[in-house]
Amino acid sequence: MAGAGRATMMAMGRRWMATRFRRKEDFYTKEAKAIGARSRAFFKLEQINDSYKIIRTGMFVVDLGAAPGGWSVAASQLLRADEIESRQRQAPSSGCGRGKIEKQGEGDQLRPAGHGGRTTFIKGDFTDDQVRARILQECSEGGGVDVVLSDMAPNCDAQIDHMRIIELARLAHEFSLSCLKPNGSFLVKIFNGKEMPEYLAEVKNTFQNVQFVKPPASRPVSSEMYILARKLKAN
Repeated sequence: MAGAGRATMMAMGRRWMATRFRRKEDFYTKEAKAIGARSRAFFKLEQINDSYKIIRTGMFVVDLGAAPGGWSVAASQLLRADEIESRQRQAPSSGCGRGKIEKQGEGDQLRPAGHGGRTTFIKGDFTDDQVRARILQECSEGGGVDVVLSDMAPNCDAQIDHMRIIELARLAHEFSLSCLKPNGSFLVKIFNGKEMPEYLAEVKNTFQNVQFVKPPASRPVSSEMYILARKLKAN
């Protein structure tokens, strides 16, 4: 009887967590639609930046794996926050604290955004050496990068294909070391698993300040989390 009772309690707990998750997901999904965001991931970056202020007006930001583009849109708005706040002060009756996201059409040309007043999208497979070289070329022409973002994940079950997730995170980490300014920041999505401690050690070997972050918009029942690394260590 004791075993049966424990199993029942565990099942109730799983149902309760699932209900909480659906409610939270519904909230962020509805919010994303209400403001014209491409995905609920928009809120993850916004919440992380509210806490850690890694993106500021005028910075050069690279978003790896920018599809469907929630982080790119969020970063675009954060990079021109002064302009948006000024517009909101002039139109206080808009009814939405952050304002609606401006529709940009089918070409994914988001303007203006950050360095040079523009966002450049490069379509390609980030695991391809030539694609990474092209992105690095863009970065070098811009004079160095302030923030590298990576919300990349393969189309798979995070628990089943943990190695592929780690491989993408490693590529993102190596890329950040190639283009970041000394005081730059690196934010990468990771999933908890057996390879995660080794990856965390690799990041700590190259950055002075490294910590885990999990924004409220992240699914509470998911092993998804983010590593935020700041200030490169001297070689």
